Amino acid sequence: MSISILEIDRQRLSSVIVSYSTCKVCGYATSDLNITLVGHPCSHCGSPSQGGMLLFKLGVYIMVDLMQEYYHLHPTESRISKALGENQENHLLAIIVFYCSLGEILLENFLTDYMNKISIPDKVQDELLRDISMDKRLGLFRALTGKKFSQAVAELDKGSDKDYQRVVESYINVREKRNKFLHVGNMFIIGKEMVEQCLTDSPILINLFVKLHNVFLVEPVNQIGNENA
Repeated sequence: MSISILEIDRQRLSSVIVSYSTCKVCGYATSDLNITLVGHPCSHCGSPSQGGMLLFKLGVYIMVDLMQEYYHLHPTESRISKALGENQENHLLAIIVFYCSLGEILLENFLTDYMNKISIPDKVQDELLRDISMDKRLGLFRALTGKKFSQAVAELDKGSDKDYQRVVESYINVREKRNKFLHVGNMFIIGKEMVEQCLTDSPILINLFVKLHNVFLVEPVNQIGNENA
């Protein structure tokens, strides 16, 4: 019997849903931890592993573990609830904020990796990422990849059982509700059902960016073969 992600509380959730490493030869991202073992063949390019590298930056792990921690804490134990007032609404809001931050970090992680791949100087990257608005970041995604983010997600959805489009649409809805609360303070739009949906969708959102990485940032196998010939 499979365990719901909501039931995991004695193991760091990040160790379950964020454990992706990349092949140092082709860049392919996988959850197969064997890629970190020197000499183990990459499942994509077949090259002996030179030791895998973590795909995601520390911020992804932190946001996932904070969501898990706050979900299983009683509101009176929450540091944010203690600061804002010990009630269920403040406790739930914290988890929503972490989830929104998770998506923002995942997107920045992808954009940074893409710009590193095409050797954009650090100073230029900093300037391109200075504007943190989602519209600007998605515009940068299109400028780099040649595709709208929505188009890339739709293409990944074909033949997949992950339902990436639904998760992205749900994420956008959650962001809108978070922003509405921050501007008008309407707590009634945030409930436990939304929080649990965010936690349940987190592995799919993370997997989406793994797929985007493998589509846009992985060297073609035939190219690797030519380079190694």
